[in-house]
This record gives sequence, structure tokens and C-alpha cells, in this order.
Amino acid sequence: MDLLELQVQFSKEAAGIAANLITFDDNFKAISLIHGRGCHIATEIWHLLRGGFSDGAEARWRTLYELSIISEFILLIGEDIGKRYLAYESVEIYKFYNAVINNYESLDDDLDPEIRIDYEKAKKTFYVAKKDVESYCEV
Repeated sequence: MDLLELQVQFSKEAAGIAANLITFDDNFKAISLIHGRGCHIATEIWHLLRGGFSDGAEARWRTLYELSIISEFILLIGEDIGKRYLAYESVEIYKFYNAVINNYESLDDDLDPEIRIDYEKAKKTFYVAKKDVESYCEV
């Protein structure tokens, strides 16, 4: 367990060092996001194992493996995949804010003035993400 904890710490420190040494192209940004998520998941695995939840740790380990495969794929294919990976965030934002707007619209006139301001902000974010998604789908 101590070795796993040490490995996670080394991984986090390596990310900090790499951030200072490597230029930020789209591949590096995508791999950095995946690496950060991997460090988070590795920490979860460590806590699950410490708590005796080996089944949960194994499930998270599979997720960590999937992240490593995605990273290798991005590195093998090249720059275009890194851009597409980063662009997919707009799709997630679009889905999320679509659900938020539907929830607000189901409340309709029952919105407080403060909540209505949040609703208007959500609509703006939704339309920006929608435009981004549409532009990516045209390519």
C-alpha cells in the first residue's frame, strides 16, 4: 500500500515538472487532463484498498486502464485527436445545460428573481456550447 501511495505522489510531482518543461499543444493539454483524472482515480483506488473495498478498487482500476489506453491513442494518432478530445467538453457542457434548462422550464413561472438570473446565465452558456457543437459537427 505504501508503494502505491508513493507511486501516486511521484505521478503528481511528475505532472508539475512536465508542465514547466513542455510546450502546451493540444495533445499535451489532453494528456494532462487525462493524467490529472488518473491521479485522482489512483488516489481513490488507494483509499478503497485501505478501507477493504477491493471490488470498488478493481472497478476504478479498470477506469484507470481505460485512461491509459486513451492517452496512448492520442499520442499515436497525433494532434487532431488531441483537439477533438478537448472539443468534446463542449458536448458535455451542451448536454448538462440542456438538462438544466429543461428543469428550469418545467418550473416555468415558479422561479424566484434570483433563480431567473441563473436561468438566463444557463441559457447563454447552453447556446455557446450548442454553437460549438454544431461547428464541430460540420468538420
